[in-house]
Amino acid sequence: MILSVALPQMNPDMQSAIVEALYGVEGRLLPPGSKLIDLKVDLSLAVAHDCPPVTYHRIALRDRAWLRRVLVRRGEEIPVGAPLLILSSEPDEDPDAPAERAARTSVAGIMPQTDWWGMEG
Repeated sequence: MILSVALPQMNPDMQSAIVEALYGVEGRLLPPGSKLIDLKVDLSLAVAHDCPPVTYHRIALRDRAWLRRVLVRRGEEIPVGAPLLILSSEPDEDPDAPAERAARTSVAGIMPQTDWWGMEG
């Protein structure tokens, strides 16, 4: 069975997200709980705040599936609803076939790792 992963709308004002990180290798089996993609959502233009309303999110897989195609690149801005990944329930299925359903995923807010102190060591 071919499965799709599209960019969900995580906030009513959200129109797009930027791909921060991609996980997994095309052709490999991904167990449930696998990280798929990290996203940055910037609502600066939609919502006025004293500081930029930027949030980070991770999409994780809840199905067991083979990663067949990655449709986006790191740094790319993606509109809500755009396809991100094609997966399959078996390794030899045609990834060009229409998706039978959306893959089961979870979305979690994350804190990106940064060097808070600006120091090494």
